[in-house]
Amino acid sequence: MYSASDNLVTERRAEYLFEEDRSDLFKRVDKLFLVLLYFEWALATVIAFALSPQTWEGPQASVHFHVVEAFLFGGALISLPTIAVIQSSGKTLTRHILAIAQMVMCGLLIQFTDGRIESHFSIFGSLAFLAFYRDWKVLITASLVVALDHFFRGAFWPQSVFGEITTTPWRTVEHTAWVIFEDLFLIPACLQNVQEMRSIAYRQALLEAANISIQRDNEAKMHALVDGAVDGIVTLDEEGMIESLNKAFARMFGYSEKELLGKDAAFLFDSLDLKTLLESSRTVSNSPLEIFMKPRAGSLIPVEISISEVHLNEQTFYTAIIRDISERKEVELRVSEFYSVVSHELRTPLTSIRGALGLVEGGIVGDVSPEVLELITIARSCSDRLIRLINDILDLRKIEAGKIQLRLAPVRLSEIVEKTVAGIDGYSIEKNVSVVTAVDFDANLDVDADRIIQVLTNLLSNAIKFSDPGQTVELKVVHTESECIRVSVIDHGIGMDESEQPKLFTKFQQLDSSDSRKSEGTGLGLAISKALVENHGGTIGFNSKKGAGSEFWFELPMALSQLVPRQATKADPDTASDANIRNSQILPITDSKSNGEENKKRKRKKRAPKSSSSKSRAESVKCRPSVLIIEDDDDTRKIVGAQLRSIDLECIEANNGAVGVEMAQSFMPDLIVLDLGLPQFDGFELVSMLRSEKVGNTALLVYTGRDLTYDERSMLSLGTTKHLTKSTCSMNEFLTSVKELLLIDSSQPEIKANAPGC
Repeated sequence: MYSASDNLVTERRAEYLFEEDRSDLFKRVDKLFLVLLYFEWALATVIAFALSPQTWEGPQASVHFHVVEAFLFGGALISLPTIAVIQSSGKTLTRHILAIAQMVMCGLLIQFTDGRIESHFSIFGSLAFLAFYRDWKVLITASLVVALDHFFRGAFWPQSVFGEITTTPWRTVEHTAWVIFEDLFLIPACLQNVQEMRSIAYRQALLEAANISIQRDNEAKMHALVDGAVDGIVTLDEEGMIESLNKAFARMFGYSEKELLGKDAAFLFDSLDLKTLLESSRTVSNSPLEIFMKPRAGSLIPVEISISEVHLNEQTFYTAIIRDISERKEVELRVSEFYSVVSHELRTPLTSIRGALGLVEGGIVGDVSPEVLELITIARSCSDRLIRLINDILDLRKIEAGKIQLRLAPVRLSEIVEKTVAGIDGYSIEKNVSVVTAVDFDANLDVDADRIIQVLTNLLSNAIKFSDPGQTVELKVVHTESECIRVSVIDHGIGMDESEQPKLFTKFQQLDSSDSRKSEGTGLGLAISKALVENHGGTIGFNSKKGAGSEFWFELPMALSQLVPRQATKADPDTASDANIRNSQILPITDSKSNGEENKKRKRKKRAPKSSSSKSRAESVKCRPSVLIIEDDDDTRKIVGAQLRSIDLECIEANNGAVGVEMAQSFMPDLIVLDLGLPQFDGFELVSMLRSEKVGNTALLVYTGRDLTYDERSMLSLGTTKHLTKSTCSMNEFLTSVKELLLIDSSQPEIKANAPGC
């Protein structure tokens, strides 16, 4: 609703628009009549020359006066309108000058035709043209000129206007009456047209006022929206000068709006080159960048910034949306700490539980009744399931955070298949499902072998899980036309309906989510597998039909070295005990020469000499190898010690980093089993300290609940070094790694605890 002041403004705007339109109309019609006058001048000259070119006086001929009059008088007649249009187009005087000139020109045309009635129609046509001005006063001026012209010429020269030598005054009255008759129609039309022009101008003014009001409302809303935004919003010119900003931006950096407007924004970006940052927005997609910016007070703050280049009215400027992510970073840190707690506080006791149950289940601590053994096996199996769930959640967290690291290295595909089948063999025997492999082509792949084994293990375990006892699961490897290796796992189980298939590869999704479902699982395996395959640049998919089984496959790009045809083989159940050691890496010792000698000494010291006699093992062994266990968790330390003593190794224990360093220097152990989260000195500090001591070449087994990065593994090395993750390493894998590091032949009989000399 408009106020009185708004109405006054609208009326003034309407009057302005009306006058502007009318002035433009006057100027256009002025030019039109000027062109018409020049045309009539030329026409009058032609008519005068055609009808009476010469006059005779006896034998003498001369140019008729009409010709001279048309050319000279007509030219003089249009000279004044020409000057008026050039100098004062659109003015009132100019219109009246043109009206007078037009009517005088009509009189000339009537004169040159000796008053023919047809030529009088030019007067009526001229009046109609003059009505284009929509100014009734011009019609009055033109009508007066016609009346005066007819009155004087009718009285003194009637032949020039009526074509007769003599006439009556009523003839003049008659012609004037016809002019007035036409005016009676033209003048109301002019007034109506003017009224319509005013109405149009007023509607346009109202429309403009409405648009302005809407624009102001939108600007106010936009300004309120921008000022109310939590994120800082700023516009910069091409030189990086601040053109506008919202309150959040000023508040974020501790300045007032006046202090920032017109200033170079470079001082807010600390050491970053602002112009380079702006130019990069032209070629780089508008994805947020995480940088540090400098407020007025305090330390640098982490922000997420999105910069867009904008072109408007042939000008280029930049808009930047800046979000303070300090709280998010703190949350991420807390989440990271939480996952670290989950990794340590849950993995460590679960590892101890599983290890203790494994010792009982393996009969190392003595025989138990079959009923107790069955319960122990159930407990150990459930602890394995819980550990796998924790591992899956932590893996998924790393994938979502983009922090998963792939340790790419060339590896033969056949080795990956063999290790995977060997690792899953125990599960397949338990489920009474056969696994058949058909590796048609072998090749070197540049992949993270542990992660590909994890993917393939997940697909195989799913296939076995959903197969009935006695069925067969096929593992096929083929070379595709797109230069990829396709690994397929085919089962003949229950298959899936089309309605169930969209659930696959999503987090925490089970095809059967009921409490009474037949098959266990967390619903994370396929989601993790998909992420791992895609991180390798590959693709994963499936084909399935209800009641006809399923085929899950993934394809990886390959760096082919050699393609070797292979034959299909059935998985050997005896390989289950030699399962691959996942998440492990043997690092080379730093001084190959000195370490080589040291290894030879250690090998001579620890391995029993071969004897052709039937002497007992105890008589040939001189001393047991010693192992220093540095672990702050008492339960885990006891379990590890029990596992090591089960293969007749001497154990020394330390519950913190300082004691660990002291014992390593005092006892000079053959192997150090090291956890990382230690009091006083953590694992990294301890390894750094031991490198400069005499024990710097001692074999090291890093046994931790953390998932180590490649750089962390490089930092944690002494002599021959391996890294194992507690939650993913079984007791058998742990002991196998210990034997490898101590150069103990796993095929030989175990060392006895009572060997002489120990």
